Amino acid sequence: MTRPNFGDSEELTADEVEAATQLAAGVPRDVRREFDRRVGTWKASWQTSGAMLSSDTRDYARGPEFEQLIELGPAIVPLVLHHIATEPDGFFILAALERLTPHADLVAATPDAPLESQQSRSRRAVRRLLPS
Repeated sequence: MTRPNFGDSEELTADEVEAATQLAAGVPRDVRREFDRRVGTWKASWQTSGAMLSSDTRDYARGPEFEQLIELGPAIVPLVLHHIATEPDGFFILAALERLTPHADLVAATPDAPLESQQSRSRRAVRRLLPS
């Protein structure tokens, strides 16, 4: 009997987290401040939007607060990568990478890992989008 592939990737290494930190440090301070403010507003909306009652992480990426975060544009991609790499709930922001990059396949399960967790997908996305 074959075991299903859950696709769980290993935790990010210290070098990968540091690379994400260095990338984020290159974003202008005013953009970082606005990103942090909007992430805080977005996370606060989870209480009132009903997202916390859902097991579908895409529900966290709906609503005006998430759209306001996306409006910051591709300049925040390094900040999103850093958020995923350093925050325990960072995987909830993974959908932002799909919207802000040409990678529309980051949230979806893959044929090789149909049952991959959202946390694993987020680590895979960070590895894929960090400069080599």
